[in-house]
Amino acid sequence: MNNTQKTVRVSLAYLQLAVLLLIAFCENVVEMLTGNLSYGDPFPALIDVTAKIDALKAAQQLAMDRSKTAIAARNQRREDLLGVMRPLGAWVQAHCQNSLEILATSGFNAVRRGTPVGPLLPPETPKVKQGPSTGKLAASTRRQRGAYTYCFRVALASAPTVYVQTVVTTSIRHVFEGLTPGQTYIVDVCGIGSAGEGAYTPGVAHMVI
Repeated sequence: MNNTQKTVRVSLAYLQLAVLLLIAFCENVVEMLTGNLSYGDPFPALIDVTAKIDALKAAQQLAMDRSKTAIAARNQRREDLLGVMRPLGAWVQAHCQNSLEILATSGFNAVRRGTPVGPLLPPETPKVKQGPSTGKLAASTRRQRGAYTYCFRVALASAPTVYVQTVVTTSIRHVFEGLTPGQTYIVDVCGIGSAGEGAYTPGVAHMVI
């Protein structure tokens, strides 16, 4: 009988994420590893990873003017961030005790065997409602087969392609905060699987109170 246990491996799908999704993914990893007793002191240090995230966020803001110099700088900051995320992912893989459950607590995704190759279709169109207090919207979808994480994003209805908040999370629910009361926003969501970011749902409009 073959009792060989398959090795749990960190998925590298995050390497293909667009800049804003990559920032959100990396911020989620830092948050989930902070104080995580399963991992002790990660390497590279989380403070160094955070510094790379902040540098990319600043470069992304400057690149909004679409100048070649700013875009080149943004692309370099992206590579700098990936330069610390790759060894961090390898460190997490080495310290997850070959457990999918422990790996999931790191914010990284595992390579899933048997998952169909190719981008995911849109998950269920999100339900959007007023959040628990003013300036908040609560969005939720249903868990999607093949999706390890979900990307929720929100834009003003008056500028539907300019996303004011983007978050990558393992949860199928998210509460957007800091929105402007009286404004109508559009929320959509996609699943992220072994082939990277899937298709987004149609946007759902809702006024914030």
